[in-house]
Amino acid sequence: MNQFGRFRRTKNMTNLTMEERFQLMREIALAESVMFKLFPCEQDNVAMIGNMTPQLHVHIVCRKKGDPEWPDTVWNRTTGKYDPAQKAEIIAKIKAEFTAQAKDIKYDQL
Repeated sequence: MNQFGRFRRTKNMTNLTMEERFQLMREIALAESVMFKLFPCEQDNVAMIGNMTPQLHVHIVCRKKGDPEWPDTVWNRTTGKYDPAQKAEIIAKIKAEFTAQAKDIKYDQL
């Protein structure tokens, strides 16, 4: 089963072995698949920006023409907060979809 965040604490990919880099790419592909299924969009943006949080992490943002920030970036902008119940429901759906799709061996080969 896939274990997200399995990599030792590091600031960037430079500190990963080649096998870990390949696994990170598989996990990004899994996250993209989950996001596209749950949040249909025209474009996704994948970014590793660690200026504010100096730890390796990846952002996957689904974008649609006409979204509140289109075509600008979403960084350092806030269009509003989710209602706590709505936020909990979205998180539960994401977790369930990750769990379902992560069973596919193509996403976990380390």
